[in-house]
This record gives sequence, structure tokens and C-alpha cells, in this order.
Amino acid sequence: MTITGKLLEKEGLHKADGPSNQELKNLPPIQKVQMAESLSALSDDFVFFNHGLLFTEAGFTADPVEEFMLKKDNYEAVFAVEYDRPLFRGINFVQDSSWNNILLGCKRDLWPDLYLLLNTLIAVGYKGVYSCFMQNAYMPDPNTWSGDTANIKVNPSKWGEICEQADKGLSGDPKYKDVVFPSYPPFIKIFLSGVSGPSRLAYFKSGLRPFVTYDKPEETTVALQSVLEKTSES
Repeated sequence: MTITGKLLEKEGLHKADGPSNQELKNLPPIQKVQMAESLSALSDDFVFFNHGLLFTEAGFTADPVEEFMLKKDNYEAVFAVEYDRPLFRGINFVQDSSWNNILLGCKRDLWPDLYLLLNTLIAVGYKGVYSCFMQNAYMPDPNTWSGDTANIKVNPSKWGEICEQADKGLSGDPKYKDVVFPSYPPFIKIFLSGVSGPSRLAYFKSGLRPFVTYDKPEETTVALQSVLEKTSES
């Protein structure tokens, strides 16, 4: 984020015309994010996530997050910010890739309940059973990084891998205890929905723009699919 203006003509303290700390504190969540220099600075108040794969991969037509807000009777519990550039790669509808530009925020005190919901969803559709889960990934803080890779001191293709290894090191994995996070660009840890369906597992890898990758479906999902098929036949 770049701020331009004239240098102060006199040294000393100058009164600013911007909002006071108290005014900033009382702003609605979406305005706090819009005015914040970095999302990381808001991490004490909000958790940021994206659950686009529930729609693009599992074919959800109803939004469990909206239902969560209705049950909580709190329309400011969760909010969405759409950026003018992609934040992710691979969250695509056939004719709509808008989920790649969206990051959602949840008030931190409500996040444990929302996390539990999104991490335990089982969806049954005409294509089969989908088991949904939440995972962590790292991405450049979208409020502070323009997308320029010129000043990155590590290979950009390795940036996400190093973040994931550094995270494992912080979590106590001795194999990665000496791996440190890249110094640039500033990063933020987010939560992302993954989906295990009848034919494949879809999840995210960290990166300068986290990307969707695929693997074979989880054994538990295949077993659940088998049980439901036997139930429907009986």
C-alpha cells in the first residue's frame, strides 16, 4: 500500500484529519479491513478464510456461512472483501472465477463455532458424498502486497513451501526447526475449505497465490459413500 503526499514543512507533531483510535475501534468490520494498512494488524479481532471449494468442487447451492449468521442473529459476524486482483488460483466455476478474489473475515470470538461447522460438514448430492474440512495456508497480506515479485529474496515458486515448513517448525517438528519465514512479502495465515468427494480430494497449497491441488479421495469418504449406497439399496 503506497501513501503519497508532501513532506512536512516543519518538524514536530501535526494534527491528522483521519479517524481517531476510538472511531476506528467502532467502525463496522468491513470498514476496518478497508482502512487497515495490513490484514495481519487485525488478527486479534478477525480470522480470515475462504470456503469457495464448497461451491466449486462440492456443488453447494446453500451457503453454510449465511445459515451460521442467521442462527447467531448477527449479520456482522462474517463479512466478505472482494479485491481487484486474484488472491488464489483454481477456485473456478464454469463461467465464474470470482471466488479467487474473495477473502472472508469472521469475528474471532465466533470463529471456533464457525470452524467446527465448516470442518465437519458432510454433503450428499447427486454426484455422491463430500466430506469437508478446514486447513491452513499462507499468502501475502493482500493489503500490503501489490503482486510485484521483484524484491522477493527467495525463489517465488518456493515461497509457499518455505512458509509451510516454517509453520511446521514452529509447531515443533524438529525437521524444520531452522526454517524461517521469508522476509518479504508480509504474510498472513488463513483458513481454507478443502473437499474430499467421490472421485478426488481438493485442497490448497500455500503460495504467493495459494492454489488448488488434487489427490485421490480420502478412504473415510469412500467408505461413507459405500455405506450410503448400501442403505439406499435396502
